[in-house]
Amino acid sequence: MADSFNVPTQVAYYDIEEDNYIAGIAYGDKIICLCCGGVIDIPEFLSDVEKTCPAVQFPIIPLSWENLNECCLGDAMFDSWTGEMS
Repeated sequence: MADSFNVPTQVAYYDIEEDNYIAGIAYGDKIICLCCGGVIDIPEFLSDVEKTCPAVQFPIIPLSWENLNECCLGDAMFDSWTGEMS
């Protein structure tokens, strides 16, 4: 799993508290949450996920650029990104 991104990359990242994926933009060693605008340190985030949710195989999923208008409104788009969430 990459702990940094050389170019801005649209991602879905695993939200430990919500047990769901959230859209973000990863660049360098940070992710900007597209729902709240918070900044997440990728190495710290990956360590937290590994410790608290070891079953999560893909804590950060790089995506092709998508229309993000609906990303924070529900799980429907995340289902198509991961293919595993219901």
